[in-house]
Amino acid sequence: MLHVLASAKLNLFLHVTGKRHDGYHELDSLVCFADIGDELVVESADKFQFTVDGPFAPQLANNDISENTVVKAAHLLSAATNRDLNLKITLTKNLPSGAGIGGGSADAAAILRALQNFWGVSVADETLHKISLQIGSDVPVCLQSRPAVMRGTGNIILPAPSMPELHTLLIWPRQKTPTPLVFKNRESSFSEPAVLKPSYMDAASLISNLTDYTSNDLERTATKLFPVIDEAMTMLKQDRTCLFTRMSGSGSTVFGIFESQKNLEKAAKAIRSSQPDWWVQPCILNAEKI
Repeated sequence: MLHVLASAKLNLFLHVTGKRHDGYHELDSLVCFADIGDELVVESADKFQFTVDGPFAPQLANNDISENTVVKAAHLLSAATNRDLNLKITLTKNLPSGAGIGGGSADAAAILRALQNFWGVSVADETLHKISLQIGSDVPVCLQSRPAVMRGTGNIILPAPSMPELHTLLIWPRQKTPTPLVFKNRESSFSEPAVLKPSYMDAASLISNLTDYTSNDLERTATKLFPVIDEAMTMLKQDRTCLFTRMSGSGSTVFGIFESQKNLEKAAKAIRSSQPDWWVQPCILNAEKI
């Protein structure tokens, strides 16, 4: 039996740098991973089995199992390694789907890592990259589950600057934001790729750079389409101990970075009390052990 964590993915910034002839957008993003996420368990079985449990399992209840990113990834890796799929995979959904924090992408990347260990095989990075792109554009950046710069359509992965741990609060206000809809309604001009320093010694220096030179180019459109996103961000901004606030991906999860774990927990408690229906989750980004 093998256990693996599929860490939540956050975009500290997201620049839309262009649009290709095939309709896909070119992006530039600094991606980090949290110490929370979905959980996967792999164990031997007589035939392939896939089950989902956890607090957000009901979101997937009516979905075609064959379309789940975990199932897709398992079948693609099985074909690439000539290994049978006599195993049971249990996915515990702790993260909301369609929330801009890479739940499905992280799940696929995690099972690609897990099955290599389970089968005792080592798949070339190039092969894993090709497999991951067949599943989704965010899967390649999730393969290593560590900070990275993502460019192109998600196909270009570059090393991230050295960064400190960040005490971060995630808020999903129970609103799905379809990515195609957000891109379709985007009216802003294209942005330049961000210029990042090689390293950031503390949260203050990183936040200063993010505030002055970066943005989430989808944030204005998403908040216009779904005002509850702006409501969640406003709640974070009203907390004086919150150093930085932004939306992740195409939404609707927003996040705030706090100066200490104590302030983070205090803010989480206050927002949960005010908005009991929202998903409010403290975490640490860039934790040494994820």
